Amino acid sequence: MFNCNKLKKDDQSLKNERSFGTLYFVRGLVKTDLPVSCNNYLNRLDFFISYLKIKDEKLIDSLLCCSEFDKNLEPDYFIDVRYRIELEDKVICIDYVGNYSIEGKYLGKLSNFQLLLDYIEKHRESSVKLKEDFPFEDVK
Repeated sequence: MFNCNKLKKDDQSLKNERSFGTLYFVRGLVKTDLPVSCNNYLNRLDFFISYLKIKDEKLIDSLLCCSEFDKNLEPDYFIDVRYRIELEDKVICIDYVGNYSIEGKYLGKLSNFQLLLDYIEKHRESSVKLKEDFPFEDVK
């Protein structure tokens, strides 16, 4: 027989664990010979990436609010991705200065880019490395 109080407590803990997407970010400064696209971000930078679940339901709206569109850049402008946000219905990729694309289409520059950096810094300790730094296998 189930204890109703336990079910309510478990239900509440699930609510507290609710996630509004996953934020992938590069740990430290990483230089690459070629720009990293949104599609190959996780493969090309895997050992340098950490991720965390987004717990703030207003973060994405706040981040995208009042973004600027640079008319001098082509709509298919290719950004060098350093941050990737996976939401239920879309993927947002952001470069190291705040230029962003959604579903591969360049949309402009985030006016609230510092908000993303502050969120990462605040939650850095709860982030998880995508892959371990030294993936060496024992050779016998």
